[in-house]
Amino acid sequence: MAQLLQGQSIDYAHLPLLSIAPKETAQADKELIMNLDQFTGVIVVSPNAARHGLDLIEQYWPQFPARQYWLTNGYGTAKVLEHAGLEVAFPETGTRTEDLLELPELDQIIGQKWLIIKGEGGRDLLKQELEDRGAEVSVLSVYKRSAPEITKADAAKAVADVDTLILTSGEALDNLNKLVDTELLKDKTFIVSSSRMAQMVQERGLADIIVAKGASDTLILQELLKLDEPGTDGQEE
Repeated sequence: MAQLLQGQSIDYAHLPLLSIAPKETAQADKELIMNLDQFTGVIVVSPNAARHGLDLIEQYWPQFPARQYWLTNGYGTAKVLEHAGLEVAFPETGTRTEDLLELPELDQIIGQKWLIIKGEGGRDLLKQELEDRGAEVSVLSVYKRSAPEITKADAAKAVADVDTLILTSGEALDNLNKLVDTELLKDKTFIVSSSRMAQMVQERGLADIIVAKGASDTLILQELLKLDEPGTDGQEE
């Protein structure tokens, strides 16, 4: 995102609201990886999941299993996997779980085994939907999220210097609320990655919200650029 903002000559401040670290690998995780070739396909839900997942898989698999689907919910994650030599499919319509579920590879999956690679916690919508379609689903959590080490004073200063805040995670919003008083956020425009995120922001008493079509940097940037168009005001879609 920083490179995209620089390319558009947009001034920005970086306020880290999540710290990402590898998760300790349990024996059950190792067994999932060693049985990787037993899965019809693998779904990787974020660039962080791709990076940490590949680091783990490559310890056990010098070459990836043949004839296996690899799916993601967006181009950013696909790019990480493709760099490792994998052929990847992802939806062109958006980056939400609902878009991912529209891929033809997930249409007829009764009796198939699928592996989801993700971070610790988060929603179970994808797993539940795949199971409802008749698949046997396993989950491999490869990283954990935590609040970063940042002072309230530094957070308040970063927020004060900008007009628009970009949020793509409920956990990031929770950490923002712990660091910055809501009164300091009421005059800010929020660009969020989903209607669910918009509702979470609204519940904090914040009203100026724009919902992007997904969580990718490109889709977020599209909404940010619209703010500079004549007659455009931030509003929830």
